[in-house]
Amino acid sequence: MIRFVLRRLIQLPLILLLVYAATVALLMAKPGDPIQVTDKTTDQAIQARLQRYGFDTPWYQRYFWTYPRQLLENGDLPSMAYSDWTVGEIISQSFPVSLQLGLFALVVALLGGTTIGVLAAAFRGRAVDHLCLALALIGVSLPAFIIAEVVLILFGVVWPILPVGGWGSPQALILPGTTLALPFMAYIARLTRASMLEVLGADYIRTARAKGATPFAVIFEHAFQNAFLPVLGFLGPAAAGVLTGSFVVEKVFAIPGLGTHFVQAVLNGDQTLCLGVVLLYSFLLVVFNLLVDVAYAAVDPRIRVVES
Repeated sequence: MIRFVLRRLIQLPLILLLVYAATVALLMAKPGDPIQVTDKTTDQAIQARLQRYGFDTPWYQRYFWTYPRQLLENGDLPSMAYSDWTVGEIISQSFPVSLQLGLFALVVALLGGTTIGVLAAAFRGRAVDHLCLALALIGVSLPAFIIAEVVLILFGVVWPILPVGGWGSPQALILPGTTLALPFMAYIARLTRASMLEVLGADYIRTARAKGATPFAVIFEHAFQNAFLPVLGFLGPAAAGVLTGSFVVEKVFAIPGLGTHFVQAVLNGDQTLCLGVVLLYSFLLVVFNLLVDVAYAAVDPRIRVVES
């Protein structure tokens, strides 16, 4: 297991380099003027901005020498759209908001999805099972921005009991967090149901029932731990989806998180902020997937034997 973790950590710089190169290619292909030159901009101001952001040098030197050197020397990069802010300052102020939203959505998706999946498996073929499957199908089929619009109409116009925008109170977290969690909750529910049905047909489950174990004990003491393994493996991709999906949700609900700043950075042509956000999220996704793999091995002893 230690060798496995070290190997993944050694691969991390290479992954970040490949992500950085792909992001640079996309930024160069994007139309628009990242320096934001207008008719009122003087020649001295244009030259100063070109020098500050490295646009007076070839692109390969700017992206693969100037920016990495500035990051190593100063620990930060200047923002192109917000001249009084650096990329690090923007991330440090907005990322905690996105982190709270993402963790809340992931917990809601995990608890809600596993509960629905277990209920559907326990009452297979009954009305509860069909209802859970229908809800899961709707959740998987609808994208986040459609769910967000429906939630805004329901709780902003029809039944205004919760705030539909802004940040700063626990109530403001409920609607965007639940909106972000619903698609992943639906997938976890379907995954849990399928895994539970497979486990419930195993020989040791029939043995437990023959010994007189109650249905509750059969499900939660014998079946759920093994049935949870596929869900645990999905948490890495789910964390990735929650992080990237928050861009749309934060914009719709006017949340001052990193997703909102990233969308605005793309619209404003703020290349340094885009690079910073992409690298941060790439690093987090690699770490999340590594943690899920380690947790998977901790739950299933057979994986520890293979890795050793």
